[in-house]
Amino acid sequence: MNAMNASTMIESTLPISNGGSLHVRDFQPTKPGRSGVMIMHGLGEHSGRYLHVAEFFCKLGYAVRIYDQRGHGLSSGSRGDIPEPDTFIHDAALVMEDWINTGLSLTEKPLLLGHSMGGLFAAYFAVTKRLPISGLILSSPALALPLTGSQKVLLKTLSAIAPGLRVPNGLKRHYLSHDRKVEEAYSEDKLVHNKITSRLLNNMLSSIEVVQRDADQIDIPVLLVFAGQDHLVDARGSDEFFSHLTDKIGTKHRYAQLYHEIFNELPADADAVFADVKHWLMHSLT
Repeated sequence: MNAMNASTMIESTLPISNGGSLHVRDFQPTKPGRSGVMIMHGLGEHSGRYLHVAEFFCKLGYAVRIYDQRGHGLSSGSRGDIPEPDTFIHDAALVMEDWINTGLSLTEKPLLLGHSMGGLFAAYFAVTKRLPISGLILSSPALALPLTGSQKVLLKTLSAIAPGLRVPNGLKRHYLSHDRKVEEAYSEDKLVHNKITSRLLNNMLSSIEVVQRDADQIDIPVLLVFAGQDHLVDARGSDEFFSHLTDKIGTKHRYAQLYHEIFNELPADADAVFADVKHWLMHSLT
């Protein structure tokens, strides 16, 4: 157990069907008063990059659960790959059900927060109503991908002959944040990887289609916070998704000058994002 300013953290593993496990971090607020927030991280990263986000929610009285998605961080699985199309969704449901069943001060349905690729699959989770959640927070979600012509050709070729071949994901680290310390820490992080397979990329593309098509099926409050200067995902996907939401369901904040990792931007800019999230939590949830 590691002490944090407003919470305690417990790390554990959750068995999965193939004999492997998912690495889980649970945060209990020192002054509980609300339900919980489950966080789904982005491609190539891991739950350890969200400790400050967990601390933010714990200060507001929320319990937090973050886990390393399959093929990421300390969880099992081939880096940047999935064995089945709905692997990440099945895993998210498993992690959430386990959390609810432990009774860790969850007085109501949890919220779901996803960043980048995690934002895409969090949105898919909500659209398909996999489990009841009380709200959805999407941070620079991968709801459209800026694939070049050559990348599309490579995807088609690999899909046909080597769907499980891991290739570099092309992530431009310089555009994670304007804070160079974030880029340096990312580059030095041994749990970060730069791999993706055509199988995973195709699953992301098909999931984008479902989310954009069925966004109007979401009937819970949605907060969409995303970077206007995003070079890793196409921000127009967030605008399109928001346009499909039914009236009064969604709240949108588009930060025109920020890069992809809005919670990891320079302090003044990141503080503004956290302030918008806090305002939404206080005024938009019933």
